[in-house]
Order: sequence, then C-alpha cells, then structure tokens
Amino acid sequence: TKHLRQRLNHPTIVLLGSSVGSLVGLMMVRHSPDLFGAYVGANQNSPAPGHTWSAVLQAAQQANKRKWIAKLSEMGPDPDQWSVEQYDNLNRWAVDAMPHAPHMIYDLMLPALLWSPDYSLRDLNRLERGMRLTLQALYPELQRFDFSSIGDVFQVPLFFVLGDQDILTPAGPARRYLDSLKAPLKSFD
Repeated sequence: TKHLRQRLNHPTIVLLGSSVGSLVGLMMVRHSPDLFGAYVGANQNSPAPGHTWSAVLQAAQQANKRKWIAKLSEMGPDPDQWSVEQYDNLNRWAVDAMPHAPHMIYDLMLPALLWSPDYSLRDLNRLERGMRLTLQALYPELQRFDFSSIGDVFQVPLFFVLGDQDILTPAGPARRYLDSLKAPLKSFD
C-alpha cells in the first residue's frame, strides 16, 4: 500500500477485497487504517457456517441432482467436518447452482487470459495448479477462521457489494455482519 501511494502519488487508496481476499482486506484496513481511504468488500465473506451448504442442497433438490444430494448429505452442514475436496466441491456446486451468474474462472478469467498475448496454455495450467495448491495450503486456516479476531471497530468507511442471488457468498449473512461492525460510514449494495 505504501508503495502504491508513492508510485501513484496519491495519499488515498481504496482497498477492494473479493471472496477470500475480503478476509485479508478487512484485516488490512483494520490493522492500518491510516493507509486507506475506504474498503470495498465484493463477495464479502461473512460468518455464515453451513449457509452455503443449505442453499446448495436446496438448489440440488429443486434440480433433482441426486449425486450432489448424496455428496452433500455425506458431508453434512458442519464446515468443521469437511475435507478440502468437499469444500472445493461445495464451492463448485454453488457456482453451478447459480445459472444466471457468470463463473468467475471459466466465463471471465479464462477467456481473458486465453486472448492475452502475455499468457500461454502452459501458464494457464500453472495458474490452475497454483489455485489448487493454494486452496490445499490455506484450507485449514480458512476452516478455523474466527471473524471476531478481525475486530468490529473500523476507522475507514466500509462498503459491501454482493449479488442478491449469490449462494456462495450470501447477501443476508454479509448484511448482518456489516450491521455488527462500527465504521464512520457503512453501505450495503
């Protein structure tokens, strides 16, 4: 952040954190509020144990996806009991269960990278492998993440932006989480 402020010759940085990066983003603005003008949480993670599991199970039942239903029943709603593979499958199913939302990797990132002259197919394979290895390395920490460890008082404005039909990072729990935080300005869209 200090480097960006100097490089851009601008004293204010608005930090955007998305999905798992939203956890890091909140910790950054909480720890060093003097470096940031505001925080924007897109697809903000929030304390909602089992919410995504329930939403995916409901979507699977409505679509009569027997394989998903069996696997979800096997894993159960308690995130503390899930393996990294089960967690990854749940996230994939959540994305697949939202037919009107683009798949971030396959619909947005991959086409952009394929058309870029800066990346080869080998690079894309490395990216996919890196994402998989990162999930395996970070999963134990994500599994036991304690939102109260971030704190609830912020010195910068907080803006949360979520899709109202998103079952992976659901709006309801994110709104309740934002409501529980104290900040000079808060907004939820």
